[in-house]
Amino acid sequence: MRRIAMTILLSCTIFSQACKKDPGDAAGIIEGNWELVRITGNRATVNYPLGNGNLLKLTNATYELFENGQKVKSGTYAIVEDPSAETAVCLVLPADQYRNRIIYDDDYNAAKKFFQLSKDTLSIISGCFRSDAGTNVEYVRR
Repeated sequence: MRRIAMTILLSCTIFSQACKKDPGDAAGIIEGNWELVRITGNRATVNYPLGNGNLLKLTNATYELFENGQKVKSGTYAIVEDPSAETAVCLVLPADQYRNRIIYDDDYNAAKKFFQLSKDTLSIISGCFRSDAGTNVEYVRR
């Protein structure tokens, strides 16, 4: 019985380590074309219809931002693992969510933007929600 328990414990440890992701893997996961569908702040939510022309295009290291179908910004981005989302956005978050940060154009001094991917929805949170400065921007994969 003890041998079975040790085998199960060892297997769980190996599988949990094997499932840990490198922040670089996250870049591959979020690559693609994303369309803005919702912006939520502390006091309001704005929903956008599909086909609105507000897009975020991500390759393995570059991005393009479109508003109403017009490119307004482009550059590079990096993904870094950062466990400080709760502190940065002033929210209690599940331990396994918002563990990665997206940094645009090597601007490490900009407000921290943490992201979470759930099925075909990319959520990016930033700002402190407690002080009415928090924002959740949601995109769907196109």
